[in-house]
Amino acid sequence: MSVCVAVTDSPEGQAALAAAALEATQLHTSLVAVNLTAAELHTPTTSPELAFEVVVPPSPSALDEVEQVLQLIESRSDITRLVVGVRQRSAVGKALRAASPNA
Repeated sequence: MSVCVAVTDSPEGQAALAAAALEATQLHTSLVAVNLTAAELHTPTTSPELAFEVVVPPSPSALDEVEQVLQLIESRSDITRLVVGVRQRSAVGKALRAASPNA
């Protein structure tokens, strides 16, 4: 079992990385970070005992960022959870909020 996180250059991307690292630590599993930034991924939020892998999608790609992350998840049977950081007003955020029983 692994936790996968899509990390962008935004505050939401960094919050997603922190949340995914905490989730992986609590589950005693590894973390797979998909680096969607144009730079080196800084990982100050991960604990030293956390098994951590950074995946950089090929560039250029005919796939958009979402498709690249989904392709990685499809190819890795060990990934059982996905963490994505979005702003509350995004379409994905609204859909997740509407689907949440606690919304």
